[in-house]
Amino acid sequence: MKRNLFRKLVVAVMVMCMVVGGSTVSFAGVSHEDGLTIKQLSDEKFVLSDGGESAAVDVSETSTKLKVELTSLSGNDADNGYFLFNKETGVIYSSFTGESILAEDVIVEDETTLAKQDGISQAAAAKKVAWSKTYKVSYAKLAKLCGSASSNRSIATAIIICIATASGVTISTTAVVVSALISGQLAVIQAGLKTKSPKHGIRATVNKVEIRKHQGGRVVKGYSYTISKVGTY
Repeated sequence: MKRNLFRKLVVAVMVMCMVVGGSTVSFAGVSHEDGLTIKQLSDEKFVLSDGGESAAVDVSETSTKLKVELTSLSGNDADNGYFLFNKETGVIYSSFTGESILAEDVIVEDETTLAKQDGISQAAAAKKVAWSKTYKVSYAKLAKLCGSASSNRSIATAIIICIATASGVTISTTAVVVSALISGQLAVIQAGLKTKSPKHGIRATVNKVEIRKHQGGRVVKGYSYTISKVGTY
């Protein structure tokens, strides 16, 4: 089960934008050219499209490595490459640039503010945030993975693998959260990559949500993970 954890996370992050009953969703954009769509073909294969160009995304995993590979479906060599995460060393390698970063280069900030509460309502007790963490990857680090003149498709994939390897948890998928992953900020991200700023970049806040259910006269407690915010800083 642990062997497939990262692969499942990458898939979960990517299909956050899948809506019930559909297989394609757009990341909100200012115009059609700015929009990014993702179509699921199987558990390990997707197609990312924007601006009239598309690239296939293949996710594969072993006990020691996670590979996310892009292959252009439009004859664009800039979309041919892969990201490789070595679980033993924590290194994320990019064939797009020939450079690497460490998973620990993604800054983790603990934003947990909820403490134990007494006297809360049953509805509130049924679902609450156990902890909240924000994962931040600077434009300087992101540029090492996808370059400063990358396509929206390779940028999105680089962000996905950074979130996946840094958080290491399965993220629940909802249409609302996923549509916020890129959320019309592609032009801003492209501009940020050109600066290669170490002080600005992408951030995603992950919540560990406690869920309690009454089952057979007893309370069963479990957890799920959701992305509450995705944006730039």
